[in-house]
Amino acid sequence: MMAKDPLAEVKSKSFDSGKRKSTHICELSRGSDSNLLKLQPTAPLRSRLKRLFQKSIIVTEKHPATRFYLRSHAAVSFEKKRHGRSPNWWVIHPCSSVRFGWEIVMCITYLFCFIGIPYFSAFYMLNTSTYHWKESILVPGYFVCIVDIFLNFITGYTSSNSHEIFLDPGVIASHYTRGYFLIDLLTSIPYSWVLQDYHSMPGPTSQNSNFATIMIELLPLLKLLRLRTLYNFLMQFWQVLGIGHNVAVSLWIALLTALIFHWAACFTYGFPFVLMHATGSRIEDSDTWFNYITDLEDHSADQYRLYQLSFYNGLTGLCAIDSTIVADTKEHNTGETIGDKIVTCVLLIFGTLYQLYLIVVILQWVESENAPETRYQQIRNSLRLYIRKKQVPPSLERKLLDYYQYSFRDKCFKENAIVSAFSDHLKDEIVMHTCRQLMDSVAIFWNVPKLLVGSIITALKPEIFLSNEIIFKCDDEGNCMYFIGSGTLAVITYTGKEICHLEDGSHFGESSLLYPGFRRPVTVIALEKCELFKLERKDFNRLIPTNSDLHQRMRRAVKEQMAIVVQIENDATLNRGNDLENWTSNLRMESSSEKPKNPEE
Repeated sequence: MMAKDPLAEVKSKSFDSGKRKSTHICELSRGSDSNLLKLQPTAPLRSRLKRLFQKSIIVTEKHPATRFYLRSHAAVSFEKKRHGRSPNWWVIHPCSSVRFGWEIVMCITYLFCFIGIPYFSAFYMLNTSTYHWKESILVPGYFVCIVDIFLNFITGYTSSNSHEIFLDPGVIASHYTRGYFLIDLLTSIPYSWVLQDYHSMPGPTSQNSNFATIMIELLPLLKLLRLRTLYNFLMQFWQVLGIGHNVAVSLWIALLTALIFHWAACFTYGFPFVLMHATGSRIEDSDTWFNYITDLEDHSADQYRLYQLSFYNGLTGLCAIDSTIVADTKEHNTGETIGDKIVTCVLLIFGTLYQLYLIVVILQWVESENAPETRYQQIRNSLRLYIRKKQVPPSLERKLLDYYQYSFRDKCFKENAIVSAFSDHLKDEIVMHTCRQLMDSVAIFWNVPKLLVGSIITALKPEIFLSNEIIFKCDDEGNCMYFIGSGTLAVITYTGKEICHLEDGSHFGESSLLYPGFRRPVTVIALEKCELFKLERKDFNRLIPTNSDLHQRMRRAVKEQMAIVVQIENDATLNRGNDLENWTSNLRMESSSEKPKNPEE
């Protein structure tokens, strides 16, 4: 039996006390980026299809919301492992490619329903005695909405306040049933097709009208309550297309305005019929506006003409314009009916509210210097002017802009002014909540009293480093250590040999705290944008006694790290000696083979 190599055992341990293996982030791109368990070449077709399905429903960095909830490659990789190897692997991740594709489908479906359901309800269902074949156009939309209900029960969701991603089916079902489930269920049934034998014209209840059936058939109009969902999906889609926030808001206002005008036209024409069904009145006996159009005798013959007149009437009602319908009327004029008055009042109120909404939006655009986003853009523009004045080279300019963007994340606020108003207890709670993930991932904090860990976390100072930026160099005299909040770093020896990559939850530089005057044995470089937390020597000596268990853990970790560094340096020195010897031998052989023709040569 072969003896185990002690150096191999040391290298198998993590560079940060054994929690993480020194897996390089560059190795992830050489194979599958799904972080799923690899299959054998002889794996059955069922296993291959399962793996293909899992790859499509796990988190992907291409989703626009991924970087909002998972800020580094390591966090994305951990989320893939958590999802792919859990018992609930079949749950669709909210940041997956499948979910994003379905959200695009639902954008189209919602737009189709928001336009089609009000139109066919007003111009076909309310004033006909039979089911019109054109209403069948809505059936595919209802079918997609039913599929969406099923997918919502197996799709995870994100918590907006804590950025936590829930993938448990029970939690998902509870969250959905308390939200839009009832609305989605009531508005995804084609009532007009199911109840087509009960269609009725307005008239006396005993002869024609069935008001209860009419109310049931109008339930799909509740789908308009999903307007906020459409807004979120469109904003996400426009973000992928690279459309700016201001342009996206402008597009949304234009789309919303068009929808409101369309709904006003449908409401103007359809509500009088609802009132006729409720009161048992016939169309012929009604004095509503469309009975006095001389160039339109059959209401069901020219729907386009009716929609045109209804659109104009609804538009004038929304804009509070005192006008009459542009149409030739009979010689006698009648006053407005109660239905027309209700329509006018509703449109007037709704139009006034929408105008106020537009005014508020415009004022926010004009007077938004206090908004964090606008403040961020102003400071960013000031930074550009500073860069131009100082004639900073393009490479350094990109670094400055990237640092500012990563630090503020498109928002700017005075954190010191906000936090200074809090009590010490609230400050400690905020720090503990911010560094909660760091506490759970750092191995040396395991089994350490929470009070001590909280004191250490409170003493940490955040710092941000950009890609390829040096945290510290070899032989530097340090007075602090670092914890990685997010990002990936490379650890390199004095001779340029790379030891490992460190990721979220790792720590390094503790030798400078344990041994004052001890110079850094390695160089650490950021491979991507990193958020680090620094612990200085004065805080370390104040919080961690020399005889504590945490102090001893850190000493053992430093010894393991130094053993790896020394062995790698020795191997590099030995290899350089062998290379020098081989080079000298080759040079001597070449010199002996060349003989000069004369002494002068």
